Amino acid sequence: MDLPDPYLPGAISLFEQLDKKLLVVLRDGRKLIGFLRSIDQFANLILEDVVERTFVEKYFCETGQGFMLIRGENVELAGEIDDSIPTGLTQEVHQIGLNCMLVPVLHAFIRSSHRLRLATLPFLPTVSFGTSTRRNMHNVVFVLGPPGSGKGTICAKIQENLNYVHLSAGDLLRAERQREGSEYGALIESHIKNGSIVPVEITCSLLENAMNASGDAKGFLVDGFPRNEDNLQGWNKQMEGKAVVQFVLFLSCPVSICIDRCLNRGQGRTDDNEESLKKRVETYNHQTYPIIEHFEKSGLVREVKSERSIDEIYADVVNVFNAANKE
Repeated sequence: MDLPDPYLPGAISLFEQLDKKLLVVLRDGRKLIGFLRSIDQFANLILEDVVERTFVEKYFCETGQGFMLIRGENVELAGEIDDSIPTGLTQEVHQIGLNCMLVPVLHAFIRSSHRLRLATLPFLPTVSFGTSTRRNMHNVVFVLGPPGSGKGTICAKIQENLNYVHLSAGDLLRAERQREGSEYGALIESHIKNGSIVPVEITCSLLENAMNASGDAKGFLVDGFPRNEDNLQGWNKQMEGKAVVQFVLFLSCPVSICIDRCLNRGQGRTDDNEESLKKRVETYNHQTYPIIEHFEKSGLVREVKSERSIDEIYADVVNVFNAANKE
């Protein structure tokens, strides 16, 4: 297999675990179990049928997380669960108010790029669930603007320098569309080709899973979302109590410049053609721009003109973030 360069050693080792069940330990201490469906050269993982495992002394409970994108820099340890290794566990279970299974507690994890083989942990009878896990609210900056306004480019620079994690709604949807066996793949493909908007429930779930898997970031750059009123209402419903919108970064740019950029950026996207771009611009004008106006009424919009050079745009963006983080 030809591997992109540079390719992290840990990413190479995990290629043999594609479609296998992994235990992934994040830098914030959370432990996830799921099936590895995709991995890139930076060890960013896409897992399916994920559960988060929380330990209580000798016991653990599991909470379903579904589909998750996990950034490689947030992974401390990842290894295949090996069904052939015996555990020697007893079948005793105590009433501790959790859905629980008896397991040995793993006392320490080390940062490693090597593949590990871990013993599978058998399920035991469950008891009533009586507790909930409290999470801090995610700090979110919506990044909006017409197609080709430079959202992805600027978000990459912000992520590199300001400790905000870039989450592109479009990239998450495209990854889900390409994932083998996805129940949403054909639906997403149809919407992307037609320049229309994917159902909000799918997008919100992908965004929430990616945020939950991203560790201790200062905040999240949600790029290209919300794109219409339905997106906004769906976000408010699903993310209430889970995320707070710090502000909206609006990258304004003349449509003619945006279209030229899209046609010449050479990313191989199926929607970077003239017909799809016209539909995307129409969608932006009639559905997304009113969302920007909505946030403007609340004083949350920070506009940066993006027809200029990247360095000029980014300098203004840094000023916006510095001012926002002093408020």
